[in-house]
Amino acid sequence: MRQHRDSHAQTHASHDSHGHTFSESGGFPVSKAHSDVMDYLVTSLKLYATMCMQRNYTGILWLEDKLPYDVCLSGLANPKLHPVFRTAFMRLLVRVIFF
Repeated sequence: MRQHRDSHAQTHASHDSHGHTFSESGGFPVSKAHSDVMDYLVTSLKLYATMCMQRNYTGILWLEDKLPYDVCLSGLANPKLHPVFRTAFMRLLVRVIFF
């Protein structure tokens, strides 16, 4: 019985390269393709945050053109987004505003 539950859980959850689980609950994707896309998007947001470190105005100005402040803020405030996305948006906003 336990083996059946474990295999069932494995088919309904996947992990990104950072060990986060994207489960079927809450509308989060379960397929490998969706998990790969989510990992790509989160990694891109982390890259953008890194580009804006230490008040790098070249990175900040580039980002403002590609990803406006209101989009980042709505991504942070959207409860339907996976917490990993919301965390990435928060990191990005903190880097642009405070560092």
